Amino acid sequence: YADFVADAVVVCQACHIPGGIAVNGGARLELGPPGSDDATNAAALEDFLNNVDGAPELLLSKAQGVDHGGQTIYTSQTPQFQALAQYVFLVTGEAVDFGSPTGDFWNGLIIADARQTLRRAALIFAGRLPTEAEYTQAETGEAGLRAAILGLLEGEGFHQFLIRGANDRLHTDAFLYGLFSEVADLNAGGFYPIGANIYSGTPKQTDEEQAAFWDWVRSWNIGIARAPVELIAHVVENDRPYSEILTADYTMVNWASNEVLRSGVSFGGRQDDIEFKPGRNQGQVSMDDNLVSEFVEGIGLTVYSHGPYIDYPHAGVLNTQAWLNRYPTTETNRNRARARWTYLHFLDVDIEKSASRTTDPDALADTNNPTMNNPACTVCHEQMDPVAGAYQNYGNEGWYRSAWGGRDSLPDTYKYPRWFDENAPPSPYREGDTWFRDMRAPGLPGNPTSAQRNSLQWLAGQIVADPRFARATVKFWWPAVMGTEALEAPGSISDSGYQQLLRAFDQQSSDIAELAEGFSDSGLDLKSLLVDMAMSGWFRTAGVEAGAAAGRELELEVVGTGRLLTPEELDAKTKAILGSSWGEWPDDWALDGVYTSLDDRFRVYYGGIDSFGIQDRARQLTSLMSNVATRQALETSCDAVARDFIRPTSERRLFGDLSESTTPGEEGRQQFGVPGSYSDRGERSLSITMQPGDKRVRVSFDNGYWDEESEQGNNLVIDRIRVLRGNQVVAAFEGEDFASLNGFEQRVDFWEGEYHNSGDVHWEEVSPGNWQEVGWIIWGWDGWISLPVDISEAGNYRVVITAYGPRVPDNVPVQATISVNDSNLYGNNAGSTRLRETIRDLHALMLGEELEVNDPEIEATYRLLVETWQDRQERFPGLTWLNNWPDEECWYQGNFWELPQEVTDAAGRDPTQMKATWVSVIIYLMTHYSYLHE
Repeated sequence: YADFVADAVVVCQACHIPGGIAVNGGARLELGPPGSDDATNAAALEDFLNNVDGAPELLLSKAQGVDHGGQTIYTSQTPQFQALAQYVFLVTGEAVDFGSPTGDFWNGLIIADARQTLRRAALIFAGRLPTEAEYTQAETGEAGLRAAILGLLEGEGFHQFLIRGANDRLHTDAFLYGLFSEVADLNAGGFYPIGANIYSGTPKQTDEEQAAFWDWVRSWNIGIARAPVELIAHVVENDRPYSEILTADYTMVNWASNEVLRSGVSFGGRQDDIEFKPGRNQGQVSMDDNLVSEFVEGIGLTVYSHGPYIDYPHAGVLNTQAWLNRYPTTETNRNRARARWTYLHFLDVDIEKSASRTTDPDALADTNNPTMNNPACTVCHEQMDPVAGAYQNYGNEGWYRSAWGGRDSLPDTYKYPRWFDENAPPSPYREGDTWFRDMRAPGLPGNPTSAQRNSLQWLAGQIVADPRFARATVKFWWPAVMGTEALEAPGSISDSGYQQLLRAFDQQSSDIAELAEGFSDSGLDLKSLLVDMAMSGWFRTAGVEAGAAAGRELELEVVGTGRLLTPEELDAKTKAILGSSWGEWPDDWALDGVYTSLDDRFRVYYGGIDSFGIQDRARQLTSLMSNVATRQALETSCDAVARDFIRPTSERRLFGDLSESTTPGEEGRQQFGVPGSYSDRGERSLSITMQPGDKRVRVSFDNGYWDEESEQGNNLVIDRIRVLRGNQVVAAFEGEDFASLNGFEQRVDFWEGEYHNSGDVHWEEVSPGNWQEVGWIIWGWDGWISLPVDISEAGNYRVVITAYGPRVPDNVPVQATISVNDSNLYGNNAGSTRLRETIRDLHALMLGEELEVNDPEIEATYRLLVETWQDRQERFPGLTWLNNWPDEECWYQGNFWELPQEVTDAAGRDPTQMKATWVSVIIYLMTHYSYLHE
C-alpha cells in the first residue's frame, strides 16, 4: 500500500473524507481527513473491501468512472489503477476483470490506409475532396499523412466545420432559428443607445424602408448570435492558444454589431452579415439617472442622454451576450445553469451526474437554506454555486450589471424583498454587494476570488490552467470529428454487456487522456489536436479481421468509419462531387447567401438541429431521413449527368472522357461527316478488332435539323454497308433492302398518338427522269438503323458505309456515327470494359471505394446499368431525350436555364438513352450507405 497505492488514494481524499462531497452523498468508502497517515487510509480501504458486498469490483469500477460522481479517476492502463487492482487482489484474493490493461483493444481491427483517411478527413474538416497532390503527400508515410490533414485545416470549409462543431455544443444559433434574444432587444432599457437610436431612427413607412429596417435588425441579431462560435473559429484559424476562447479580452463583431458596440473596427461600410472581426464591446451604458429615453409604439426606443460607456471586462465566450442569453438565469436559479454548462463544456464535469439525487422526503424536508446546509443538496451545490457566483455581474438576460445604478445584477426581490411582500424576512443584502450573501462566495470550490468586477475573467484564467480543460476540449470536439458523443461509463456493473461497454469506455478514456496530454504539450493548439484525433483508431478503423468481432459487437459499435454525415456535411459533399448542391439558389436571406434544399429546407428532417427545440443530431438513419436522401438523389442526379456530358472532358467531374453514347456491348464507334449529294457519295469506315459472336452494326444520324419557317432540313441517306476482313467481304447490305432483312431495327418516333418510322427507302433521280431506289433515308432527329452481323472468327475488321446528305443549315456536313455492338452485354468488349472502368471511378469518387474493375461491387453496379438501359430501350423505343416528360422530370439546378440554348439542348439530348441510364446509376450511388456515411 505505502509503495504503490497511497499516492493514488490521495486523489480520493478530495471527496471521500468525513463531511466530504462523496460521504455526504452516501458513499460507503470513508478515508481519513487530508494528512492522514498510510495506516489509517489502508485500514479504511481494507474495511471497505472486506465488509461491503461486491467491494473489489465496485472499487475498481468506480475508479474507472462507473456510476461515480467523481467520474474517471484512473483508466485500467495507468500504473495507478493496476497497482490498486493488485492491492485489491492481495487484500481479498479476488481478481477482477477491469478492461484492456495490455492495450489489446485494437487487436484485430483494420486501420484505413492513408488515402481513405485523408478523404474522410477532407470531407469532414474541409467539406471537399482531397487534391491529387494531397493524396500523394499523405501516401509518403505517417508524417506525410499528418501534414496533409493539417493542410485541410484552413479555408471556408474548415471555418464552417468550426462554426458547426462549436454551435453543436453551445447552441447559440438558436437565436437564428426562432429563439428570441432579449439581450439583443434594442428596445429593452436602452443598454445600447447607439443601437436603440438606429432602430428607432430607421424609416419604416414604405415597403422598401420596412425591408431595409428588418435587414439591419437581422444583421445586428446575427452579429450577437454568432459572436461566441466566431470567436472560437477566430482563435483556431489564427493559430492562437485555444485557452483564448475563454481569456480573450475581445469579442467578434460583424458590420452591424461593430456599430452598436462601438468596437471601432474598420469594415468599410456594409459587408456580409457573417464576416466577423475581433473588436471590443464599448457600447453598453448603465441604467441610471443619466439615462433619458422614450419608447414610441411602432417606432422604438429613442435614447436622448446617458451616462458613460462601460469598460466591458471581456472573458472570451463566457460573457458574450449570446452565451449568457442562451443560458439565462432567474431570481432563484442564480446563474446555476451558466455554471452547469461552464463545468460541462470547459472542465468536463457534468454536475447533474456528479451525485445521485435522493428522493427521501425526510432528507429533502430541510428548508434552512438547503443548498448551503443540507448534505443531500450540498453534494452538488458545493461545486456549482461558487462558479455561479463568478457570473455575479450578469443579470437574467445577460447584460452587465443590469440593476439600477449599474452597481450589480442582483434582483430587487433579493435586495428589497419587502417591496414585494410586506411580511418577507429582511434580506442579508448590504449596500455594495454584488453577490448573494446566502450563497457560497464566487470562485471555485475551496478557492474563492476577491475580484468583483472581473470575477468571470478570474474564473476563465482558473479554468484554462486546470488540467481538466484539455480533456474537456477533446470531448467538446469529439462529436464534430467522430460523429458520436464521447462514451459514458456503464451505469452499473449489472448492466447488460457491462464488460464490453467498460472495455470501450476504458480504452476511449485512456485515449482521450493521451490526446489531452498531447494537446497540452502543443501549447493548446487545436489544429494539432484535430490531427491527432483524425490519426486515432477511433477515426481510422475501417473494419474488423475475420473472427475478431466475436463477443465485441457492443464495444466496437462507435469505432471508426461509418459515421453518418450531418445535413451540412452531406450538402458540402454533394457540391464537392457534383459541382452544385441540391436546390442551390442565391438567397440574400440565407446566412451564406445561398439557399440549398438540404442545408435549409430539409435540414431538420435529415437529422439536423435548430439549436432551439432540436439540439441533438440524429446519428442513425431513420425512414424519414432515408426519404430525404432519396429525394436529394432524384432531384440532383439528372442535372449532374446532363451538365457533366456538356463539359469539356478535362473539366468533367464524373465521366472523364467517356462518350455519352457508349453503350453496353459496344465494340467500337466513330463519328464522321458525309458528302452533301448522291453524286459525291463516298465511303467512311470504322476499323475494329472483334471476337466471334453475334454483333449489330448501327449507323446513327447525329445532327438532324428542320427549320419551320424556310421548310428546309437535312437527312442522312445510307447507300450501302459492308463488313470486311482484309479484302474479304463478310457481310454486305444495300440500303433499299434494309427493311426486308431479318433483325433489321430502326428508331421509331411517336407523335399524334401513334408510332412512325424515322426512315424509309430513298429514291433518287440518278439521271433526268430516271428515279431509282438508291438507299435508306433517315429523316428523324437522332434517327438510327441497326443490322445483325455474325462474326465467326476473331480478327481485325472494317465496317464501311457509303452515305451522303444535304448540308443545312449553313452548309454544315451531316454527321453520322458507325458503331458495332456485341449481343453479349456482359462480356469484355470495349464498351462494357469502358463502362466498368467508369463505374469503378465513380465508386472511388462517390463512395471512397478503391476497387478493381472486376470486383463484385463493380459488377453489381454494371448489371444495374445494363438492366436499366435494356428496360428503357423496351419501354421508350423512340425516346431521344434525357427524360420522358411528363412521366419523368429533370430537376435542373441553379443557373442551368441561363446557359445558351444550344448548350441546354445538347444537355437534354440522349439518342442512346445512356444519359438517362447513368442517372439511375448516380441515384443508386447517392443513396448508398457509403455516400451518406464516412
